Amino acid sequence: MRAVFLSVAHSHLARGAENARLSLTEYDVSLRATDAACAVLRQRSCPVVVLDSAHNPTTTYDDIKIAAARALNPSLAVEIHCNANKDKRANYGEVIHRAGDPVALRAAVTVSDHLRDALGSTRHLWPWRGARIDERNLFFVQQTNCPALIVEGLFLSNDEQAEWLASPGGAEAYGALVGEGIALFIEREHL
Repeated sequence: MRAVFLSVAHSHLARGAENARLSLTEYDVSLRATDAACAVLRQRSCPVVVLDSAHNPTTTYDDIKIAAARALNPSLAVEIHCNANKDKRANYGEVIHRAGDPVALRAAVTVSDHLRDALGSTRHLWPWRGARIDERNLFFVQQTNCPALIVEGLFLSNDEQAEWLASPGGAEAYGALVGEGIALFIEREHL
């Protein structure tokens, strides 16, 4: 069984989206969520490798994570992100994958459906856009040598979602849901 590669999104130097009111950054959420996803995968006996940006500049980290993914040649590479928008009411989720990669599409649908079912069944009723083709040419999705996903599950600019992520166990619950979706995909594909 090949490993799953989890890359923590952003870094201490480039923290990604931010909710200033809550002092919450995308890097902080991704770190907590990635740790939780990793724990779920290990509980399900899926080999997993995690890469954290630590204190590398963004361009250096981009090169490091692509080189690591290529060397590892995992069955799947995933980054857990948060969205942000000027419209503070924006609240949809999506899982982005490379066009023309049928394995990435199946992985994106599986992870997306799992998140949609879990988050849509809560009191929050956060809408879900589903599995989406990478139209922005995101380097993590495009430059890896394996199926790769970027999970954009929640918005830090949406106060309700940011408060949930900032709450004790919120980012961890988000990451655990992503980990469960990945594990479902790995089991279905017999990878």
